Amino acid sequence: MPDSIDLPSLRNLSLRSIDCLSDEFLDLYFNGCPLLESLSFIACDFLEEENVTFSAPQLKHLVIDTFNKGSDTPYNCKILVSAPNLISFQCCDYTSHEYCLENLSSLEVARFNMIVEEEYNEELDMFAPVYTKEDGRFMINCLKGISNVKSLTLNHHFLLVVAEAPDVLRMSPIPFRNLRFLKLDTWMGKAYIRAVMYILENSRDIETLVIEFSRVKADCINLSEYWVEALSFQQLKYIEVRNVQCCMDHELDLLRTFLKNVVNLEKMTVFISKERSTVNEKGMKCFTEEVLNCPRANSDVTIRFRISQ
Repeated sequence: MPDSIDLPSLRNLSLRSIDCLSDEFLDLYFNGCPLLESLSFIACDFLEEENVTFSAPQLKHLVIDTFNKGSDTPYNCKILVSAPNLISFQCCDYTSHEYCLENLSSLEVARFNMIVEEEYNEELDMFAPVYTKEDGRFMINCLKGISNVKSLTLNHHFLLVVAEAPDVLRMSPIPFRNLRFLKLDTWMGKAYIRAVMYILENSRDIETLVIEFSRVKADCINLSEYWVEALSFQQLKYIEVRNVQCCMDHELDLLRTFLKNVVNLEKMTVFISKERSTVNEKGMKCFTEEVLNCPRANSDVTIRFRISQ
């Protein structure tokens, strides 16, 4: 790299497959690109053991996607993001990497597609996820840094490690007062439900909720046991449930719970898996009839079924 960079008109920059990112590297661009608004790091890696700071007052959109690199070598640096004008932040990284999100007062949209590291388990003869309570603390700290967002998307690995820190969950309520759109990509297991309920309990003013099942198999759980009676969601009007298989008890339980408790729900859309719709048409018909016959807090709610594309 040159000693300095002078790109006074540059507004959008995407860097791919860069190894050993450091503060010195970033400073070259932040100092030499005063109008830079959109910055993406795809399949890049950070310099191990060295903290990295994304501090750019003019930055509006930031994407950090190190997962695509495919590296299984974790780094131990801390990633600090401080950008008062940042509007959107998208992060795809390992849950074991610590992010410190500060001074994000303008942030409106946040998406986290985090990945749990895996190790080979000889007893199971397969790779199994490995995570700790420290990973959960890292992810909860991420939520604290973005508590003012309007739109939030979290994937199943993010929720899994958050659930592994129940003591931190109880001690760290994070009210998302501005949150209006919430998407949760989740498995229906006991650990995931703890995290889902934590997020929902702190998102009382959402208007749109999207639940996407990312795994067919699920634990035998009764969602009503986890539901907090006070969760009536006065502002929630639209619910989407995606990748429904029409043969899982937890799917019907979830839809029944929403219909029974969301008092101002106007529309619920159920997206049925394309594969399932062609395999068992009779089962799909029985499932849809059961949903339509569920008790409803709002008798005027519209329920629609769609086949996923």
